[in-house]
Amino acid sequence: MLFVTIAAMTIFVALNGRQWHQDYLDWTATRAIRVRAERIFREETGKQPPPELVHILGSGDLSHWARVYDIALTADQIVSCGLDKAVRCWSTETGESLQVMSNVDGHIAANSSLLVTIDDGQQVRVYDTATSPLKLLRQFSIAAESPIHKAFSSSLTSVLVVIYDDQPNDMQLFDLGSGTHMSTLNFVQEAKEVIVGFREDGCLLAVCKDEFLLIDSESGDIVSQWKHDPWPFDHQAAYHAIRLQDALWLIVGASTSLVWNEETQDWKEVQLNMGGTPDLVIPGRSKEAWIANAGVMMRFTMGEAKLSQTIVRTTPVMPVRCMALRRYSGGGQIFTQRAIGYGPGQIGLLDEYGRLRLPNIATDHITAVGWSYEGDLLAAGTSGGEVIVISTGSWLELQRFHAHGGSVEYVEFSPDSKALLSEEKHEIAVFDWRSAKPLVRKPHQGSSSQNATLSSADGRLLAFVLNEGWTLTDYASNTLVAKSERRAPRTQPFSSQGPVWSESEGCFVFVTKDGFCRLKLVEQDSVMGPSLETKETPDENLRYLRDLSVRDHHALLIEYEDGNSRLKIWNWRTSEEKRVELDPTGGLPSAAFAPSGRQVGAVLDSNLVLYSDAGEELSRCQIGPSQMIASAIEFSPDGRYIAIVNGNGTCYLLKNPVR
Repeated sequence: MLFVTIAAMTIFVALNGRQWHQDYLDWTATRAIRVRAERIFREETGKQPPPELVHILGSGDLSHWARVYDIALTADQIVSCGLDKAVRCWSTETGESLQVMSNVDGHIAANSSLLVTIDDGQQVRVYDTATSPLKLLRQFSIAAESPIHKAFSSSLTSVLVVIYDDQPNDMQLFDLGSGTHMSTLNFVQEAKEVIVGFREDGCLLAVCKDEFLLIDSESGDIVSQWKHDPWPFDHQAAYHAIRLQDALWLIVGASTSLVWNEETQDWKEVQLNMGGTPDLVIPGRSKEAWIANAGVMMRFTMGEAKLSQTIVRTTPVMPVRCMALRRYSGGGQIFTQRAIGYGPGQIGLLDEYGRLRLPNIATDHITAVGWSYEGDLLAAGTSGGEVIVISTGSWLELQRFHAHGGSVEYVEFSPDSKALLSEEKHEIAVFDWRSAKPLVRKPHQGSSSQNATLSSADGRLLAFVLNEGWTLTDYASNTLVAKSERRAPRTQPFSSQGPVWSESEGCFVFVTKDGFCRLKLVEQDSVMGPSLETKETPDENLRYLRDLSVRDHHALLIEYEDGNSRLKIWNWRTSEEKRVELDPTGGLPSAAFAPSGRQVGAVLDSNLVLYSDAGEELSRCQIGPSQMIASAIEFSPDGRYIAIVNGNGTCYLLKNPVR
């Protein structure tokens, strides 16, 4: 009997030993992953990690927690200023972090030679950017009884401009060289709406709502004034004023741009050919302007009274938000380096040919995540165009492949988890993720919204394709099944939620810039074949959609008014509304439904907050530094885990504390 028992135990161990060994390896790997996550969390936030944290995907190298709005470039370092109230210095050789200043607003002045910081006590510190660590040159106070509403510095000269809350029509000018007050500029409109451009000699051009004012910044005196009937910028905003050469300025508006001569006051409208309002307009050296929009960068110069433009390509394509130039000579040639702020909060260094030198293209700046329908897989897209597939629970990497030339903006598994949809700025693609084989590639509409889905569970891709409209494609055979009219509505650009299959409706549902839309496959005669037909219900209240829950016909919306945000849950069948008041956030927070539809998760400032659908706060835990921005929040299908994509290129994976 003993022999039989021992033999049975031996057979049992032999059959299960390999699985036990694998489970042990998974356990040790998971433990190591959590230890690494806790270490990274402490390094990035200076705080103890929440007990719910299980993994951190991606890298926070060369990035901020929020958008980078100003940047400087020297021979040895990049100095970046972010909306996360931090100034960071990075090595131009390795990309490693050299220095961090927290709880300050930073501004770059005088052709990248000066860094200006303003703290909560309204103390100004001026640093020399050519030194590492940054050398403090001078410190002075601009303290007033009123908070600072807006501050900025001249990119060409040593001037700081401050607008206080209690004097909304005034600009206060300070000399960064001496720390003294220079002058007060008073306008008939709110000063925050006046666009200011600087000359190298200290004079400035103020672009007001109906006039140009050339002002001596030291005395505050108006040198010249220009009005024109009709006003070139009537019914639109002006955004940038750039000194080109001699007396010429480039003024960029929402749809109109012009070159203006300050001496003769002649002007000429020019075409920038940027496809909309530029994201970036900065003065360069040698009387030039650099303009970028949707990943296209151009250099504008004046020659023989004509504005000439040169396309400057970047590899990969990136939406540039701020840029600094550095020219240097070598071998009898002059080279140009460009430090850029792009994406949610990333920093890059481009070489002479527009190629990304830093960060390394393999750096995992996570830009999008998506769970499989069973919840056993997690896909992540990176800024370098890669897609990573990870096993839930063990968090081990199963596959990694290069999917696109630019940043991945959206990923989604097919219902059977065999195919994977990914989107970037110019392309929609479907892959067999295990082999990394592309099944379908289609041109993207060029919007930041998601325009495709595999959610209908029938092996078909729904996509809005450039010049074609909505198309339904069998992705296994890459054959077109049906398409809509070319002008059919598509998802609007400020929605973070693309089309979703609704089983109860028997169609795809999504939100456009005008309202709620249903997209249905309609069978026609044998000659015409099936077609996609859309039915749109106008509703402007859906403008700030965050999520759709097809299970209970709910839409999750953000309302933003007077600096405060609130969540609104809206039933698209009954038009019933529920409101959830949020903490004041100063922006539009990321939010999503849990799979049950009875719970809502939102990232507010530095906290993950969970609410019931009745508005009751269920849980709150700190997951990052103050002013952090999360670009996405995704619940796993069973509601057990929450993935949060942060502005600094990391993705936090946490256990749901109230599941």
